[in-house]
Amino acid sequence: MKTILVASDLSARSDRALARAAMLAHQHKARLIVLHVVDEELPAALADRQVEDATDSLRAAVAALTDKWVLSSKVQVIVGEHYQTILAEAETSQADLVVVGQHRKDVLLDLFRGSTGERIIRFGAQPVLIVKSAAMHPYASILAAVDFSTPCKRAIEAALTLAPDADVKLVHAFDVPFRGLLFSGASMEQLAKKHQKQFQEAVEAQSRTFLEDISVPIPLRQVTAREGRPEEVVLQVAGDSRCDLLVLGTHGRSGLGRALLGSVAESLIARAPCDVLAVRGW
Repeated sequence: MKTILVASDLSARSDRALARAAMLAHQHKARLIVLHVVDEELPAALADRQVEDATDSLRAAVAALTDKWVLSSKVQVIVGEHYQTILAEAETSQADLVVVGQHRKDVLLDLFRGSTGERIIRFGAQPVLIVKSAAMHPYASILAAVDFSTPCKRAIEAALTLAPDADVKLVHAFDVPFRGLLFSGASMEQLAKKHQKQFQEAVEAQSRTFLEDISVPIPLRQVTAREGRPEEVVLQVAGDSRCDLLVLGTHGRSGLGRALLGSVAESLIARAPCDVLAVRGW
């Protein structure tokens, strides 16, 4: 990892993102770019004043962090459209990771648009780290939500690059087909149990095959497979394990589909009790 871009809106949420990005930059000896975007629709005089104030504020914040970590950093304040400017800067700087703070909920606006972080995930090419917790220590416990797809493999590899010394666990949610029919009568109980056992064995076999392609060995015992709705299973395991980082692989799409992040991913990003790393699947 050579370059980390952190986008700040100068809020306390962004302060946490900046601290985590600085810690990661120190760990990986990476260049840190601190970006703030001033709304392009502001009057020119007001925009110029905000550029000056934001630059001073971010430089002071970075200077404070250099007391804790050795950093090679650059502060950049640009007038533009928020998520498009962040994506353009990430591309120009060849960032390996984009870091943002937790989204501040606005019920009315959220009806019409996704958060900046969600849009960066949808339209960008870089892994996106959404920071929710204070950066007290390096990531030590990672939970990856998997469906045994290629995007999930890529997400796990990105997480291992980000935190090579962390303990990694996987969680997979599944649904037993035709459960309603199988459990419709007492006479079907034996068949139902047999069917469920066969299905669980199939999930275990799929887990083994999936783990064979991961660069760092992950024991099968580190995989939790539970029946239920994906977001509920993942959130329950994340809470029980008290992980530092939840990892998601998002499926690549083009056209209109690319504008839709997916309800499961959106729910996990919003509700996860820890930081979230979202990685595009191509």
